[in-house]
Amino acid sequence: MIQKSIHRLLMTGFVAFISSLSLMAQHKVEVVPFGDMDQWVDRQIKESSIIGGNTKNVYAIGPTSVIKGDQVYKNMGGSPWGTSNVMAKVAGITKTNTSVFPEKRGDGYCARLDTRMESVKVLGLVNITVLAAGSVFTGSVHEPIKGTKTHRKCCRPVFRLQKAGGSSV
Repeated sequence: MIQKSIHRLLMTGFVAFISSLSLMAQHKVEVVPFGDMDQWVDRQIKESSIIGGNTKNVYAIGPTSVIKGDQVYKNMGGSPWGTSNVMAKVAGITKTNTSVFPEKRGDGYCARLDTRMESVKVLGLVNITVLAAGSVFTGSVHEPIKGTKTHRKCCRPVFRLQKAGGSSV
């Protein structure tokens, strides 16, 4: 009876040991480009004069650079990161939202995520208030945002598929 229990215990331990070896063999660390959040693209966009005409800084995670003007943004330098920072052009009015910022931490930077209310009211043409929550994700945003009805079409997620052997597709 005792000998049978010891045999079962040893077999269970052996199976657990072999299982852990196969898991350790699959462990692989891969660096995500710009994952240290130390490099940022600074987009300097002038909003429409009818809503103040201020120049706003809209940040993206990517190779350090400054872009002036209301150009449509596409991820640069192989950056897989998208943020909730966007430029919208609705009824001919350019408006930006920035809720993700680079913030100095120690010797580098991190991403500060804010949540804020954004309002735009223009002479009966546009009257909108939105809650803008800061988010960082792998993917991109289709700019410019042209209205509130297409919110599901604006984000393009990025997925890396793995083959059964563990290599990328």
